[in-house]
Amino acid sequence: MLSWMRLSPLALLVLISLACSSGQKQPPAQAQSAPLTNRPAQQTAVAPANTANQQQIAAMQAELAAREARIKELEAARAQGANKDSEDPKIAGVASTYDKAKRELTVTLQSDILFAPGSADIRPEAKPSLDKVASAIKKDYTGKKVRVQGHTDKDPIVRSTDKWIDNMDLSQNRAGAVARYLMLKGVDMKSIVTVGFGDTQPKTTKAQSRRVEIVVVTD
Repeated sequence: MLSWMRLSPLALLVLISLACSSGQKQPPAQAQSAPLTNRPAQQTAVAPANTANQQQIAAMQAELAAREARIKELEAARAQGANKDSEDPKIAGVASTYDKAKRELTVTLQSDILFAPGSADIRPEAKPSLDKVASAIKKDYTGKKVRVQGHTDKDPIVRSTDKWIDNMDLSQNRAGAVARYLMLKGVDMKSIVTVGFGDTQPKTTKAQSRRVEIVVVTD
């Protein structure tokens, strides 16, 4: 019974250490592995939330991009409209001038092109230009007032005294001929007024003075 007392002090220490270590409780295997089994569950719970956030951010970015594109589109349309408004009115294919103060668009046609000397009959070769004027008035200036103004040079009537009393008479009849042609092409006759100025408003040269002006009041 006292045989252990015969052991050496070193042996006794070894025996005591073994006894203490065998008496300590070891944690159950399930308790040690529990935290490991919980980690995948936490990760799978976080993953759907991250996906939903990413989808929401992507949707917001797409909406923002669409709004920016729409703003640029509106700005471009406004700039185009401003440029269009800043341009003077004109009639394609026919020389014209625009008086901003009076808001009047004037097409000047030389009488030497429109008529034979002393005549108020429109030449066939002049009709295409009048066709363009008539088309523009019907398309862009419907209902606007139109003045057809006849002018002559200061030379008195010599060869056609059997037709015209004077330059005022000739200018009035030439303006009337142009007005009738425009009406035949569909321009509303109620919007047209004819005026004969004769030689009272000459230009620099006689050729420039002999003219018919078609004035469209754009306002």
